[in-house]
Amino acid sequence: GEAPSRGELPVAFLEEKHPRRPPARWLADVAGKASAYNGFNLVVGDSRTGEFAHLTNRGEAPGVVTRLDRDGPTRCARGFVHGLSNAGLNTPWPKVRLGCERMRREMERVAGSGVFVEDGVEKRLVGLAAKRSALPTRLIERVLQNPGGGVDAWGSKGWHSRSYWGDGHELDPPPPLDQSERAFVKPGAAPGRPEYGTRCSTAIAMRGDSPAGEVNAVERSLEWDEREWVETAVA
Repeated sequence: GEAPSRGELPVAFLEEKHPRRPPARWLADVAGKASAYNGFNLVVGDSRTGEFAHLTNRGEAPGVVTRLDRDGPTRCARGFVHGLSNAGLNTPWPKVRLGCERMRREMERVAGSGVFVEDGVEKRLVGLAAKRSALPTRLIERVLQNPGGGVDAWGSKGWHSRSYWGDGHELDPPPPLDQSERAFVKPGAAPGRPEYGTRCSTAIAMRGDSPAGEVNAVERSLEWDEREWVETAVA
């Protein structure tokens, strides 16, 4: 028969009645029926406790629940950085590795600036919307929608090792990075595929030191007909 909708899973987590199960325990209960759905990666968490977890029903570790707040391949000043693309968690695809490194650098910069604890930072920003969307907007610009260069890439001639990693196999100058190999694909840039590209980027920032669990989100989406990016902030 037809597989149940994967969209039901995050809604079910959000709508769970009290007392709520911790995220990892909730996912463990879901894991028993995960094979009934089409392939998915699911991340759920609780900003009040800081517990976040991941579950997938495909790849090499189907049904395995991973606590994201306890360990990770990339450590930063305030925890761990994880990467997820169209494969399993932290699969070392070049764009995943590059994205994790960018996120690590950005988190180190944020921690060094004291942006979460200095009231003066907020006072220097203009307007309520600017104050609340500053960090997520920065993450979109510096991590999610920064095409960059200097990464390993799969092309028609196999793997190209770019100078970014400094692994001793650099190509000088590096071959151009194909649009389909980037984390952010400029819409219309892929040869022969005008409709292909990144249509939406979303960044969510949660204050761990806020008793109310303050959450700020920014979504930058492409209005395809007008070829314009529209930014929406939610706090």
